[in-house]
Formats: sequence, C-alpha cells, structure tokens
Amino acid sequence: MRIEHDIDRKGTLYFLLSAFLGAYNKRSDSISGGLKAIALALSTPNDNSAQVQAEIDKYVAQLNTGTAEVQDAINQHNKGV
Repeated sequence: MRIEHDIDRKGTLYFLLSAFLGAYNKRSDSISGGLKAIALALSTPNDNSAQVQAEIDKYVAQLNTGTAEVQDAINQHNKGV
C-alpha cells in the first residue's frame, strides 16, 4: 500500500513539517554536542569542568531554540484554524 500527498509549499502543513525537521536537526546536533562534552571531560586528567559546562550550556541553548521554533509554528497554525 502506498499513499502520496501533495503538499503546497505555501501551506500550513509544509510550514509545520519544515519547523519540525529544523528542530529535530538541532536536537540531533545538541545530543552530539553533549556527547562531545562528555568525551572532552573524559579525555584529560585535568579539571576541565568549566569548559565542559560551557559546551553543555551551548547545546542546551540550541535545543531550546529548536523547541521555541516548533512552538511558534504550532501557535501560528492555531491562529489560522
């Protein structure tokens, strides 16, 4: 069984899908960044906790931005309904 849907690039569904995919990509980047921070923490015997925390904070901020973009898309969609 195969179902196809044409989605207009100016429509709300396209906008919501684009916002979701953008946020998902940022989430993936944040997870990989968190793993990089953990690797940084484990890679040296020195205390680099401030540097690791800075990396974690950067990726948390990116994740929050992605979440805000999805929420904005949902809010705009709800205004049109």
